Amino acid sequence: MISSTLSVLILVLIFSVNDIQAYRKRSSDAMCSSTEIQVDCAPLLRCQPTCENPQGMPCPRICSRYPCVCKEGLLRDGNNSLICIDASRCPLLTKAAPECGENEEPNECVNPCQPSCQSPNRKPCPTLQCLSGCVCKDGYRRANNNVTSLCIKCEEIIIEP
Repeated sequence: MISSTLSVLILVLIFSVNDIQAYRKRSSDAMCSSTEIQVDCAPLLRCQPTCENPQGMPCPRICSRYPCVCKEGLLRDGNNSLICIDASRCPLLTKAAPECGENEEPNECVNPCQPSCQSPNRKPCPTLQCLSGCVCKDGYRRANNNVTSLCIKCEEIIIEP
């Protein structure tokens, strides 16, 4: 008798948990707008793709309390990060491209640790921020490990005796 009562109690508990999870899903679906979808682990809003940063900001893997992300082809409007708009409606950015030196080209997300003649296999530094700037063109590397050093072909370095 105790065994069957315990079995019934376990079944009631399981169905109750399933009902609670279904209710949570229904109530959180209502949180998402018609331009969003619910996901299990949404990135923080400031990390999600926006008109200003279409790739999204690199952030630690932390689940947001807001479980919604923009649907495919939509980006968060930079003026109000809770609104998802079609990427084609994003206002044109008026940011001027950075002025780059010889053998450099502009890049939207420059890592401060770039390959150099001193460290040709240098790996990118971990960073949580994406800043526009200049990187060396293909075939060129920074003369040294300073991100502002000249971009040269490493063969051009003259070693003085």
